Amino acid sequence: IRNTTKTGITNVIDMAEPVKVALIKYYDEAISDEWIFPSPISLLPYWSSKSIITSQLKPLLNRLGIQYKTLYATRHSFASIMVENNVPLTYIQKQLGHKKLSTTLDYYVKNAFVNEKGRDERIDSLYC
Repeated sequence: IRNTTKTGITNVIDMAEPVKVALIKYYDEAISDEWIFPSPISLLPYWSSKSIITSQLKPLLNRLGIQYKTLYATRHSFASIMVENNVPLTYIQKQLGHKKLSTTLDYYVKNAFVNEKGRDERIDSLYC
């Protein structure tokens, strides 16, 4: 559990309403009143991401038929999905906790609409 980010600031991000509803439902059935996803053995938080990935994330993805990617990759997926759904870039920047928009653009947005051939087909609609 960390109190701040690697940059030393605390970020507050918006929670999507469906996530809030799911967490409230989960809380009603949770094994701990204090932690959202505690270790089932100790009822304390996991102290390393490796243990929660091994015991929770990988089995869940396996049951859902989803190929495993690193936990950090979910951050990139989240940003890419927001870009592809036309969420304003400044809002995405805020949600990712970036001070500069250029960080968001350089690391998360650059290939959002580019196909496997390196082409953004939206350019075609500019000439119709």
